[in-house]
Amino acid sequence: MGKEKLEKFYQELKRLEKGTVQRWNFGEAIENLKTSQWPQKGVYFFFDDTEAGLGDFPRIVRVGTVDIDEKPKKAKLRGRLKAHYGAKKNNGGNHRESSFRKHVGNAFINSENLMNEYPEWDKGNKRPKKLAEKELPLEQKVSKYIRNLGVVVLDIPDRDARKYIESNAIGFLSALLPKFDSIDGDYLLKKSIKDEIKNSQLWNVDDVDYKYTDDFLDKLKHWVDYSIAEYKKA
Repeated sequence: MGKEKLEKFYQELKRLEKGTVQRWNFGEAIENLKTSQWPQKGVYFFFDDTEAGLGDFPRIVRVGTVDIDEKPKKAKLRGRLKAHYGAKKNNGGNHRESSFRKHVGNAFINSENLMNEYPEWDKGNKRPKKLAEKELPLEQKVSKYIRNLGVVVLDIPDRDARKYIESNAIGFLSALLPKFDSIDGDYLLKKSIKDEIKNSQLWNVDDVDYKYTDDFLDKLKHWVDYSIAEYKKA
């Protein structure tokens, strides 16, 4: 039953891809697509073409959203994704503005024994110019990894619905991926310093133990239908 549920999840993302032409190489999408070509609010799924998922859709490796605080900001989805993308000018970035970048960087540090080179990677929220220069080589490695991933996006204008889909998707995938679609080989994610990431096999920490609801897949289908309909209107 669990495998069948996971297969249905992948089928919905494949339907989203076909219905919206939103299965993009992440780096190319950020560089080439205008803000108006992205949903303003939504939930995003990163996947890795080098890891086979169920069926013929690649393995999901991270789930995220934008603007779910109690006091919503005016942040848009593309702006949030640009923080993960990093800087176009030098191919670097700032992991203090992106937990995704931070997790990937920590995995590189752990896998390549770079603790002495980057002792302040996990410290503080500000980055003086000298520290930014010192951390640039690692930020570039992080950018290269993330930009080579793919991304699909659900258009979800309602904030509560975004939080519902994000939390349920992370909990759902964390429970089923390690059992039925485990990552193979010496994959970077396995080098994470976070047990939540290694155990869930997602670049996520929050909501990995979330108990997904029985109607989650029905709700996911609803938002895939909505996203496809909105895309056709554009």
